[in-house]
Amino acid sequence: KKTLNQPSKFSERRPSCCCNSSAHFQPLPGHAKPFAVMYPSGVGTTFHDPLTTNFRKSQSLGFHSGRPLLKDYKQESGHIHPLLSGTEGANVRQGKGLQYTNGVVSFDGNSRAQTAQTQHSGATPRSLQGQMFPTSVGTPAGNRRSHEGFAGASWDSRPNTAYPSYGRRYVDLMQRSRPNTGLPNNPPRWLSLDKQMLSFEAFFKESVDESRQESYRVRRCVLQYFLEDDSIKITEPKEENSGIPQGAFLKRHRIPKPDGTFYTWRDLDLQGEMTFYGRTFRLVDCDQRTRDFYALKGFQLSPPEVIPEDPVRSRSRPSTAQVAREVLRDADGRRMVDDYKGYMEARLGKCQDDKEVIVQFLANDRKVLRFFCHWDDRGAGGDAERREFRLHYFLADDTVEVLEVNKPNSGRDPWPALLKRMKLPKVWSSNSRDNRNFYRAQDFKLGDTVSVFGRKLLLHDCDDFTRQYYQQQFGQEMEPIPVSGPRKHDVIMPIPPHNGIGREEDSIMNVMSLHPKPPKMNVMRRLQNKSKMLRFVAKLEKAVGFDKERVFTVNYHLDTDDISIFEPQVRNSGRVSGKFMDKQKIKKPGSSEYYCEQDLHVGAKLHCFGRTFELLDADVYTVNYMAQHPELFPHANPDAIKEKVARFGADLLDTLEQRFRAQDVMGTGCVVPEDFRETL
Repeated sequence: KKTLNQPSKFSERRPSCCCNSSAHFQPLPGHAKPFAVMYPSGVGTTFHDPLTTNFRKSQSLGFHSGRPLLKDYKQESGHIHPLLSGTEGANVRQGKGLQYTNGVVSFDGNSRAQTAQTQHSGATPRSLQGQMFPTSVGTPAGNRRSHEGFAGASWDSRPNTAYPSYGRRYVDLMQRSRPNTGLPNNPPRWLSLDKQMLSFEAFFKESVDESRQESYRVRRCVLQYFLEDDSIKITEPKEENSGIPQGAFLKRHRIPKPDGTFYTWRDLDLQGEMTFYGRTFRLVDCDQRTRDFYALKGFQLSPPEVIPEDPVRSRSRPSTAQVAREVLRDADGRRMVDDYKGYMEARLGKCQDDKEVIVQFLANDRKVLRFFCHWDDRGAGGDAERREFRLHYFLADDTVEVLEVNKPNSGRDPWPALLKRMKLPKVWSSNSRDNRNFYRAQDFKLGDTVSVFGRKLLLHDCDDFTRQYYQQQFGQEMEPIPVSGPRKHDVIMPIPPHNGIGREEDSIMNVMSLHPKPPKMNVMRRLQNKSKMLRFVAKLEKAVGFDKERVFTVNYHLDTDDISIFEPQVRNSGRVSGKFMDKQKIKKPGSSEYYCEQDLHVGAKLHCFGRTFELLDADVYTVNYMAQHPELFPHANPDAIKEKVARFGADLLDTLEQRFRAQDVMGTGCVVPEDFRETL
């Protein structure tokens, strides 16, 4: 809070007001209370008086010699005392002759501050934001009025408060005339032509490309020209059920001409065409005020003309009682609605509630009839290619979709659908009125063809749900039709021979795919047969010279199905022993199959890189392994041997058993191989 004891700070503040004043003024003696109500803290302050609202309006400002002035409060407010009039009042309103004396506003050097302080010696001055304002005014009791609105406080509630006053005394202010605060002699254009505009009625033609009913449309507009700043605004009156977004067509602004200048009121004339941003408007009429303006300026407007009617508007004018509407119906007698009309009505907010459609949707939602069909695609050379499709008929809304069955390596892009979900017309033509006859559920039969916009699809089969539906609804048996006809031959890709680099299993993966992957292996076989081998003693077949004495060890690895061959060391033989063939898979002669464990047994022959090895013997583990797996090794299967011997005679098995028991003198259950061969 700041008091009168701080004149320096009080005088440094520059108050903000409409009069550009830098000081306060003092009210007139005898009339201090009304001025205190109107100006509680002086003229040049930012204090807001809630009793007055005309400061917020532009109409509250007058002009005198090019300066803005306040209007008289007697006319604009409910106060009973007017402002000062004459030269003094003009000086007060313009902020002239105001000075500060000891922090109190004075007028022309005269101050009544001392008088006010002597009358109210016990007064305590108050301030608000550095500006003086009284909480009560010391006026005669008869002139006191309570003014509420300042936070519920009264101007008479707290006496003994200092207040500013005028240094001069004026007599009979009510009888003095107010100064002329009207418009200046040469007012600016924005003030003299404020809210004055010229109104024209216009139209333009809009081309319609995607409609069978009209080729162009006439649209009515209202062109408004504002004289204040030469701006133009175009609006289109809204018409009921027009289906066109209407309203503000062109916002208010100055429109440039092709030469760079702007349109003015001299460029506007009836029966004239104006091109704004590529759209041509034709002015046809104007209001009476616009005609008076042009007559005052000395311009003669052309006579008005009538806006032409477009073809659709002229046809739609007659009522339904005069013109009978054409009602289209489908094969079942149901009324057919124009799709475009229904779309526009739904877009404008009309509820499209067809009872039959809703009942059909609720009863058959998610029920689809599925047919298997094909199309014989004839190429340019006359060759036919059979292409498989799936036809789905949705019972909820009688729509059809056709999906193509994509096959791998067919050479075609995997296109998802031949026909998206829609109502399928039986006969398609360029005239949309001929496409009203759509396919229904009873039109599909196995063995018949369905025309999908010119493509004939043959229905040859369906799913179980479709068979049950036709049996229950129509009493038809849907039997599949055997398909015969030209088929596309499957191309077999030849596998090139192995070039000998790396393993053949790895190399063939580059042939099978563009992104090769490692060959798959039997993990369980590797884990169960890890480090297990079948070992055989072998010699070269048809050996010559020193090769007759060579002995080899053939190892068959059960975990990887690989074969390795070693030659044991023999002293003083003169041959280098060791690894004869590394671990690898070997193909059978004249075949693409590899040797497996069933092919290796005593007496078998192994062909390896131009050499033939004859297996003469096996170790104990190999013999036991063969005995434990008789299903893999038929030579070690006793039941298979008995069946082979029984072919020579029924009593031969008993005779052999008696002789073998006679040769087994020690009862070991075994006989010497020489005796076994001799007995056989």
